[in-house]
Amino acid sequence: MKTKFFFYSFLVFSFSFSFGQNTAKKNVKKSNIYKLPSYEALWDIYTKASLSDTSAALNYFNKGLSKCVKDDYLGAVKDFDKAIELDSCFKVIYNNRGLAQLELKKYKEALIDFNKAIEFDSANPSSYYYRALAKFGINDFNGTINDCKKAMGINPKHAEACATLGQAKFQLNENSEALTYYKTAIQLKPNLAWMYNESARARYKLKDYEGAIDDYTKAIELEPQSIEAYSNRGIVKRTTKDLEGALNDFNNAITINPFYAASYFYKATTEFQLNQKLEAIKDYDKAIELKPDYAIAFHNRGLAKYSLRNYTGAVTDFDSAILLKSDYAEAYSGRGAAKKGLQDKDGACADWQKAIILGNQNAAYMLENYCHVKPLELK
Repeated sequence: MKTKFFFYSFLVFSFSFSFGQNTAKKNVKKSNIYKLPSYEALWDIYTKASLSDTSAALNYFNKGLSKCVKDDYLGAVKDFDKAIELDSCFKVIYNNRGLAQLELKKYKEALIDFNKAIEFDSANPSSYYYRALAKFGINDFNGTINDCKKAMGINPKHAEACATLGQAKFQLNENSEALTYYKTAIQLKPNLAWMYNESARARYKLKDYEGAIDDYTKAIELEPQSIEAYSNRGIVKRTTKDLEGALNDFNNAITINPFYAASYFYKATTEFQLNQKLEAIKDYDKAIELKPDYAIAFHNRGLAKYSLRNYTGAVTDFDSAILLKSDYAEAYSGRGAAKKGLQDKDGACADWQKAIILGNQNAAYMLENYCHVKPLELK
């Protein structure tokens, strides 16, 4: 989601809500979906199972588990493949290979494995839960809900399935229901930080800011090195106008990981609101140094430079933002304002026209009163 702050009558100051790093789908900014069970735990399950597989298949299975522990999931899948070739009825392998496929973001392949595991044992709640995670990975949120309910039908105390059901509800914008499931999951397992993080996100959407801060605080107590919890708590504090508290949270996030660009970005936006514009520019500099394709950081640094009447520097930053994101309406609007400051009327009017065409109506006032062009005249 994106929250926007209006700057003067035609510029937009914005920042992105952070959804965390420890996700099964790190390239999609929408959910800190789950934490996979440890492969040591899976090994314990395996050793307790009654197996009659060949020693060769067992050897490849062991090698696959070892590679999973070392985060070599591609190598693990190859070993699990070989074990299945030698003994296709070696049923415990399918869930393990599916989990490795999840780590590789191969959700469809993981689904096939979990389906096979369920064929072998339809009474295993973990198989339904794992399949729910794979369905979440392909945005099948209703399928996720159904499988979580199946897992909970077999094991009503399956906290992870309950929380993941909440995440699917959250993705469907059913935030009140999501929060209900998070509360139940936390009651079942009150010491898992990620569940408090997820609960806090639902509370934020429901505008229960005090509750969100409480949940993030609990997550930090359980995981003191959680960048996500500090960053998101800082964002909630900004929403409640506790800017100093927000700044402290972003500084803590930077202390934990000084190479995470978003923390500098959030800190800079807060400094700007505190009228610490030079400090904000320095932190935008750092965010861009760490993430050179950070379009919104270029945009917001351009706004900070504009506010200091550094119009040339602002234009340069808006140019960079537009180069990275050609349909960035707010960047066109901001560049139009900076060009006006440079007495480039034609350039300013062209940028405001482009901003309106792209959907930003904040430039309409300046276009009509400075350029003497009515927005309705644009095609």
